[in-house]
Amino acid sequence: MDIKNTDDASLDPRTSEALVAAQKVQLALEAGAIAGTWDWDLVTGLITVDECFAESFGIDPALGRTGLQMEEVIATVHPDDLPGLRIAIEEGIRRGGPYSREYRVRSRDGVYRWIEANGRVDHAPDGTPVRFPGVLLDIGRRRAVEAERDRAMQLLRAFVDAVPGVVYAKDREGRLLVANHGVTELVGMPPESYLGKTDMEFLDNKEQAAAVMATDRRIMESGAVEFIEEQVDFPDGRRAVWLSTKAPFRDGEGKVIGLVGASLDITARKEAEAALRERSEQLARAQASLDMALSAGRMGVWEYAPLTGETHWSGQLFDLLGLPASADGRARSETLMEMIHPEDRVGVDVALAKSLRDGTDFDAEMRIVTAEGHVRWLMSRGRVLRDHAGHPSRIVGINVDITERKETEQSLLDTDRRRNEFLAMLGHELRNPLAPIVYAVDLMEIGGGQVERHHAALQIIRRQTEHMARLVDDLLEVSRVTQGRIELRKENILVALPVFSAIESVRPLLRERDQALEVDVAQDVDLTADQARLTQIIANLLNNASKYTQPGGHIQVRARATGEDKHWVEIEVSDDGPGIDPELLPRIFDLFSQGTTTLDRSRGGLGLGLALVKRLVELHGGRVHAKSAGPGTGSCFTVCLPRTERRQAMRGMAVGLPARPVVAPTTILVVDDNPDAIAMLSMLLEADGHRVAQARDGEQALAVARAFLPRVVLLDVGLPRIDGWEVARRLRADPQTAGAVLITVSGYGQASDLSHSKEAGLDDHLLKPVSLETVYTSIAACLERRNAGSAA
Repeated sequence: MDIKNTDDASLDPRTSEALVAAQKVQLALEAGAIAGTWDWDLVTGLITVDECFAESFGIDPALGRTGLQMEEVIATVHPDDLPGLRIAIEEGIRRGGPYSREYRVRSRDGVYRWIEANGRVDHAPDGTPVRFPGVLLDIGRRRAVEAERDRAMQLLRAFVDAVPGVVYAKDREGRLLVANHGVTELVGMPPESYLGKTDMEFLDNKEQAAAVMATDRRIMESGAVEFIEEQVDFPDGRRAVWLSTKAPFRDGEGKVIGLVGASLDITARKEAEAALRERSEQLARAQASLDMALSAGRMGVWEYAPLTGETHWSGQLFDLLGLPASADGRARSETLMEMIHPEDRVGVDVALAKSLRDGTDFDAEMRIVTAEGHVRWLMSRGRVLRDHAGHPSRIVGINVDITERKETEQSLLDTDRRRNEFLAMLGHELRNPLAPIVYAVDLMEIGGGQVERHHAALQIIRRQTEHMARLVDDLLEVSRVTQGRIELRKENILVALPVFSAIESVRPLLRERDQALEVDVAQDVDLTADQARLTQIIANLLNNASKYTQPGGHIQVRARATGEDKHWVEIEVSDDGPGIDPELLPRIFDLFSQGTTTLDRSRGGLGLGLALVKRLVELHGGRVHAKSAGPGTGSCFTVCLPRTERRQAMRGMAVGLPARPVVAPTTILVVDDNPDAIAMLSMLLEADGHRVAQARDGEQALAVARAFLPRVVLLDVGLPRIDGWEVARRLRADPQTAGAVLITVSGYGQASDLSHSKEAGLDDHLLKPVSLETVYTSIAACLERRNAGSAA
């Protein structure tokens, strides 16, 4: 039936009312307000729907007219909404009466749309559900509007929360409507505790709340924007200064309906302003201090504008370059470039161009030549500053005088070079004696019983081992002297005594090189000195003169008192040898320094002798210097020593050599992990009638000592299992061996090693290699001390 064209007069009243209702529904459908209708017969379970409903749910309209089961109808409901919909339908049928639910459903075009289902569940008199009619409303547009509103609110909320400080809006009565996180932090409570309330209602400080509300009312009444500095107290006790901007909030007609505001914490700015005033005063003081520091550090500040060539120098930089300062600090950029050493100018140009091109820091070291011709080293550092367009606008930097550092670096390089040369020399000098020793051993093995060859080989071995021992002694001596571990044993002596002792020690070398020695020594000049060390000083000078003077040359030694009141002793050693190169002369007393050497190293030595001389002379409070007119003119070394501490008692001049000590045959235990060393020493001792036992390590030494009960123990330190010092302690602790003479024979000879030996209870400490005569001297001295102690 066409309800649009039906004649109302032909219908009875009830039919007419139904027709009117149907026409209204039809108009709603055509207007799009209703998306369909349904009628659910709860007795049969069938749901009939109109075409709009079928379209909304993607159902075949024909099936909708004949009736569908509920699951067939709701099959196109969005999966996320379906569980809730079933529960709502069950609850509506059970409860009866009005029903309303919003959910998404997939229409025939496959798109999900929001609908609102409104209906009514009718129950029979006995409460049985019988009918459930209803209509669908298309709420997609409303939902879209609500979603847009929600997005706008989220955006507004995010914006407000992102604004630093405090942002808020209040109504005409002063109630907070909107507030960001800053407000929450300021008041120290969650938003639900202050939104919708006035400052007086939620602030603990009522006086502050009243002042804020009074300001707000004044602004809303005046309608003018105000900028206010306010004192704010935080809940945690902090106090701050806030800069607030407050403005009236108007409706569409311009009527003031509230207030909006934003506040920033300017405490730091206020403190900075106060600090700035203080800093301004400090800056003046700092500038004065900086000027002093720049001057003291020989530094100068500069600024260079590459586009204009404009250059400014600090007063210190003018001083550094030896130039008169200008009144305003202006300088010509070419001035410094003209002073740069020609060899360094290209490197400086390249470094400056790279800095300007890449924007990297400028870094260069250069030599400058002053107007007086002096060469000085400068270290220059600079940083590129850019303008607003990113172009290099200027470079600011500092120049530092590094002349002393460069000289020190060169000195260290020279020392390193001399050390490397010394190590090469050391390797040569230590290997050289090994060759004849090896040859001598080979000769003894094939000697075939020829006594002459055997004797010659022994003499070679003795000379070469003595030479190696002297080299090692020199190294240890220099180490001890340079580290200040030498203690002088001064006594009043005649200067002639160490001079003649030194001459005796080098006479074999003089004889070998057929060199003439002239001696001019005052016999009555005395001084206070360590005789052994003074002999060492003179012997080193004589040995050096002999080595560097050609065979058949002449050497002279003089010793006399000089100066006012004869308070100095001057010892002079001169020769007619090749002389000293002028370049070597200033460092002739440095460690490892030697004159020009050839690959064969025919003169030998390690370059330690003169360094040792200088240190020993200085320990005596004296001085030493060398002079030479140049190559081929010979050389002269002069030692000057003070005579200010002379004593009355004076040692006489001992003549002759001490007799070899005699040790009666006794029992001796030799302990050493070197099989050759222990075998040779044992054979030498046995040849003199001693009973000898051997041990190769610490444990064996203790076991042999308990069984052998030696009177003398010659003990190495570096033993396997138990070291020599611990062996000595245990021997001293054992009543059976406590009285034995314990003597260290070791390659360890530092002061700490001697101290360890003494603490371990050893009677003496001998340094390898050691001769049999030295061993007997030590044993005899130890036995003599032991006997003297017993007699006392």
